[in-house]
Amino acid sequence: MELMDMDMDMNKTDNHPHMQMYFHFRENEPILFWEWLPADTTGYVFSCIGIALLSLAYEFLRFLRFKSVLEVDLIRDCSLQSAENCCCDDGETQPILVKERSHISSLHNAHHIADSLLFFVQLYGSYTLMLVWMTYNVPIVISSSLGHIFGHLLFGPLMTYNEEKEIGDCCA
Repeated sequence: MELMDMDMDMNKTDNHPHMQMYFHFRENEPILFWEWLPADTTGYVFSCIGIALLSLAYEFLRFLRFKSVLEVDLIRDCSLQSAENCCCDDGETQPILVKERSHISSLHNAHHIADSLLFFVQLYGSYTLMLVWMTYNVPIVISSSLGHIFGHLLFGPLMTYNEEKEIGDCCA
């Protein structure tokens, strides 16, 4: 009975604008949190630029993870090759030796810790950008798309398709 007495008016107006679940062009709308509310067109344009830069930074983080994984794989592959075919760290004929590690000891590996931190930042960034897209604000969505496109233009040629697939994409 108490549920019947509750105010079920979904269009009730209050001090905060409601999120629209369709694509729109409104400027006066919070982006991610209430404090990020563009007050005018200039603020809105800078918000779009900021979103584009966040998307570009996300693509750069994906590239950093790729380089990190590639470096570890190169060292691991090198340690398994014979001495005459091995890449060396000082230009001599001495191979770089990497011992096989147990799972517990690999948790303390600096490369694994760095990759885990980059993975966290990449995952956090991907979900944050997903929430930006869920504002359904067309200029904000276009800005995010342009940031991803420009980031892929800069960093994409440095990765193959399989390598890009290995490091993950949006929302891991």
